[in-house]
Amino acid sequence: MDEELPVDIFRRIVGFSVNSRTLLDLWDVNESAKEAIRKEIRKLSKKGPLKIDLCRFFREENPFQLEFFDFEQKEKKKELHDKIRELARLLERLLEIGVNFDLENLNSRALGFQAVIDEQYLPRAPFMLQKKMMHILEKFQSSTISISPIFMRPSRMIRSFRHRLDQITTLDLGNMKSLAACKLRSTVLPSLEKLENFTWNHANHSIIHKIPNKDQLKSLNLTFHIIGRPNFVEFQFLKDFRNLEALYFGFTVPHNPSRMEMDVLLNLYQAIWSRKHGNLLESYPKIRNLGFWNVPEKIFQQLSKRRLPLESLNFGSLDQSLTKLCSFDSVLQAFFKFEELENALDYPVVKHLNVSGKFEKLVENKTVQKSAKTLENQSEIVQNRRKTSKIIRKMIQKSVKMSLKQPENSQKSVKNVKNQSGKMNLHTMPAVGLDYYLPNLMNRINQYPGIQTISLLFKCIFHAQMTSSWSMETKKEKNSRRRPILDATYTEFKLHSEGLCGLLDLDRQLPQSLEKCEISLNLPAETGRKVIPSILDFIQKLGSLNDFPELVEFHIQILGVKCFEQLIHQIGEHLGPHLHRISIYAPLNCTDKSSAKRQMTRIAELFPRATEILLPVDFFRILMSESAQNSPNWHQKITKLARKHPFDMEKCRISTGFLPRGNAFMPKGEEPREMTQEEEEREIEELDESMIGNGGVEMIEDDDWIVDDDDDDGEEVEGDETNDFENTEIVYESEEDELDDLERKLEQESDRRHEKWQKKQKKRVILEDSEDDDDDVENKENLDDSHDVVDWNNLSEGEEDSDADDDDGNRNGLFDDQAVESDREESEDDVADEEAEDEEEPELESLDDSDDERLFENGPSRKRQIEQQQRNAKRRRIVISDDEEED
Repeated sequence: MDEELPVDIFRRIVGFSVNSRTLLDLWDVNESAKEAIRKEIRKLSKKGPLKIDLCRFFREENPFQLEFFDFEQKEKKKELHDKIRELARLLERLLEIGVNFDLENLNSRALGFQAVIDEQYLPRAPFMLQKKMMHILEKFQSSTISISPIFMRPSRMIRSFRHRLDQITTLDLGNMKSLAACKLRSTVLPSLEKLENFTWNHANHSIIHKIPNKDQLKSLNLTFHIIGRPNFVEFQFLKDFRNLEALYFGFTVPHNPSRMEMDVLLNLYQAIWSRKHGNLLESYPKIRNLGFWNVPEKIFQQLSKRRLPLESLNFGSLDQSLTKLCSFDSVLQAFFKFEELENALDYPVVKHLNVSGKFEKLVENKTVQKSAKTLENQSEIVQNRRKTSKIIRKMIQKSVKMSLKQPENSQKSVKNVKNQSGKMNLHTMPAVGLDYYLPNLMNRINQYPGIQTISLLFKCIFHAQMTSSWSMETKKEKNSRRRPILDATYTEFKLHSEGLCGLLDLDRQLPQSLEKCEISLNLPAETGRKVIPSILDFIQKLGSLNDFPELVEFHIQILGVKCFEQLIHQIGEHLGPHLHRISIYAPLNCTDKSSAKRQMTRIAELFPRATEILLPVDFFRILMSESAQNSPNWHQKITKLARKHPFDMEKCRISTGFLPRGNAFMPKGEEPREMTQEEEEREIEELDESMIGNGGVEMIEDDDWIVDDDDDDGEEVEGDETNDFENTEIVYESEEDELDDLERKLEQESDRRHEKWQKKQKKRVILEDSEDDDDDVENKENLDDSHDVVDWNNLSEGEEDSDADDDDGNRNGLFDDQAVESDREESEDDVADEEAEDEEEPELESLDDSDDERLFENGPSRKRQIEQQQRNAKRRRIVISDDEEED
């Protein structure tokens, strides 16, 4: 190795390869390579153990190897256990290199499986595999402990690091219960002398005070499991952690909670943060990140008086199970309490505001339903009049008192765990829906001038939805071009919703200083399509440079509805020229490889200034082979694929991913529902109307299409017009990338309309009377039978006058194919009227100065077709007397 590669360069390569399996490949080169790797690892680990991200080390963070795993999917159990065995073998080889490694992300996601609900419900490794993993982890001198329950039982997890408890700085116990076998009270917690970061999602408040050296703790994330009715005094130990920089604590919600149990938890939480019992917030002078399970009523007053800026303020906590979301009514209550002071205090200084809320629209009691209905009507009146002060606050307070917690008939079995995250609502308010919460919440947020980032996440369950406007302005104000004046100047806005949520008028709640917008919507497959127009309209309004001149980043994810092509077209048309970073994740309509290649070419043209473009995983699955997807160099495979299209790879990066970024939460969307034939026909009609409105396509008959050629002056191109209809190429100005799919749809629509026309001809009633009818009547009947179909190409100039007369005859309403025979005797007045009409000969119009010449050359216009259809739709009655036949 000394002759082939210098040692210093080899060591630099080792430093870059610590988080990859490449380190193990370099280890197997020869003995001199092993010695150089040992020296470099000892050098790098002098200040502390080297951090190894197992997501990257085990599978190179390959998104093609990541899939969802539900506890009901028994067929994946063996595959999961095989991945654990493979990881164990890799860790054994890593131990040969050294032991000073911190293993991060030791969970199912590192193995390529994302839990749908929570990892504690996934199948655990077999007994012997648990023992093997325990002995392997014992040998690592890691100062960070975070072990998923899929690898071993909690007691074995404690045994894997109990011999070095005094070296641990970061400890995450997850959902571990305070069992006697774990010895948390007697052994574990009292031995954590260097502990700085502590997380426990099933904490026992009676043993937390056992932690020594409380002053050196910097981060504390606790979710207490309450048993009985404790007093707020029992939580005064939290004041001992005086040097905390990040704090979150909340309560777990028991199974099938009663109203009394919920009241106990809520009142206890409010009492802990109440200033009457001592201001807990004043005990943390260095606090920078603060999170709440349920928002204290006077939290903004306390933050304002504290006069110290916060890096981030979190209402609720985000995890995969979504069981620690905050209630919306508590957030608005805190805003209303602060408004009651009428500007007596300054706004608190908060840089990043994260709201993770949930909403449940569920009312069972009849009296509550009645009061909720009246309050809902009152709220609509107040919203229309924009009077959201004292009346709204009284409504909120009244409805909060009347709100009930619906008992859940859930059991302790694993099968019912799937619905726990949706039903564990803390404090519901059934009187007012999300159409009240979200506009009011955005109005209050926009009053805070110091906020830099807004992150909003909410979950809708039990038919709760947000399909109305995000703005509380009147219709006149919404239709005006003047935007509302906002005090907020934040530059980043993030939104994620679980449930039916639209974006109607959301642009009017965003400031002009916006630089980055991130939208993630997990829509239901059945009803999600009806909010797509509001999303497309929102994208179009974001493209206004006058309203959002600083916007350079846009990321969007739509799950449950196939709309990838629509998003590409809408974003590229309105935002493409000035965006630098773009992410578009959505299910695809077209899954063939040829259309995917055209989409890649189209994307390169739509985003000329992009430095990063992220597309969905399913899109790259179509373009890449299976070996390229499973390759550890999947990044390079995507780059090689992008070079085949007009991307500037020196400036632009092409990759894939998901939203929201940087979180442990990964949403799983429903399988998109296929459209029915009626919905597909309706979509084709809407597409036709949009094309006709843009001047690109004009329809002459039910099954004929013409595309106007584009000219600089917008005029028609002169030439041989007889072949225009036979050799016309369909060119879509805005849908060139979907040409094949649209041609197929148009061909199907043409066949369907032709069959419909043939059926109509078969059902037509033909009146035949060859004995007594004279030649004039026969000519008129023949004209009536054939007036619906006109062969424009075979029409001669000599027949123009007769056709015009026939048209006028139809226009006068004498005969048509829908004539109905009647047995009524013909009166003398009817005979006199017919003779008078025969005597009057209508004057023929000259075709020289009319539109008929253009009509015969280019076919009828759209307006003329509509008029012709309206005339044909009129029904007229022809009276045939039996007496005339006898005569």
